[in-house]
Amino acid sequence: MSHPTFGISTRDVLDFYDGVRFMKQSYDMISEETGVGMFHTAALLYIIGAVLTIVIIGLLLILIAAILEIAAFFSLSDELERPGGKGVAAI
Repeated sequence: MSHPTFGISTRDVLDFYDGVRFMKQSYDMISEETGVGMFHTAALLYIIGAVLTIVIIGLLLILIAAILEIAAFFSLSDELERPGGKGVAAI
């Protein structure tokens, strides 16, 4: 008798982990460029949530990470410094 897989293959899980890893890299770069540390925290929660998805609690962590991500985007300033420190660019 074979075990049901519910349509989720090992390849699907690996693709999910790869996607979260790339998301973490991008949010870490955004955090570094903007100075908003909440992006780094959201990225960390996404990684931990992806690993813990196996034991269901990871889905809750991914939900919390998504809420933090929204809060991080709303905490961005309306102006960014231009490279070289010459003036301010309005968005």
